Amino acid sequence: MIRERFSALVEAWIWPVLQEYGFHRVKDLFIAERGDLSWCVEIQRGKWRTPERMEFTFNVGVCVPGVVSLFLGQGTADCTSFTNCCIHARIGMLYADKTDKWWCIEDQGATLAADRTTGEEVCTVIRKVAIPFLDRFHSRADILSVLLEPPTRGEAIQPHSPATRLAYAAILFLLEGDYVQCRETADRAVLLGEKRPSGEHLLSLRERLIEMIARRT
Repeated sequence: MIRERFSALVEAWIWPVLQEYGFHRVKDLFIAERGDLSWCVEIQRGKWRTPERMEFTFNVGVCVPGVVSLFLGQGTADCTSFTNCCIHARIGMLYADKTDKWWCIEDQGATLAADRTTGEEVCTVIRKVAIPFLDRFHSRADILSVLLEPPTRGEAIQPHSPATRLAYAAILFLLEGDYVQCRETADRAVLLGEKRPSGEHLLSLRERLIEMIARRT
């Protein structure tokens, strides 16, 4: 019953409003292509759901094909998985109070009016919070403007690791054909990653980027 009501809520409320902004659907992931990048909205279901109760929230992100897969050295380069977003945030973290936000569907006292209230609230959040956040990003340069800055205390946008941000930025510079900035940014990422668990991975990434630059020049 809960699963059917959740599916009905998505079909009646969430999916139509996202279609207005050009999204298409891959299960619980909604994707809108914007030139060299894609906007992504993911429905995340709560881990501890039961037949009588389900919680869900949203994650929003921006994917540039190839960035995360090149960083990891594995995986697909497309945007059909939210894990391929090079910047992302939980919807609740985009509010001023940065409080994680979940919606709940319960069997007890369930009514169509309750589901309608949930659907209307979710649509408002998509229009007033999710889309304005995504609308900041229409180009790789827009993404670089975030990744090249160290995260501030309590910042909503992930990744929070300065070294990972710079590593992603180095890959974006490679895709842009700016090989000087690619190497310089990769060097900065390695310096930040020294003596950290990610240090060896960042060194390996820099070597792979140097090899790719050599093949292209």
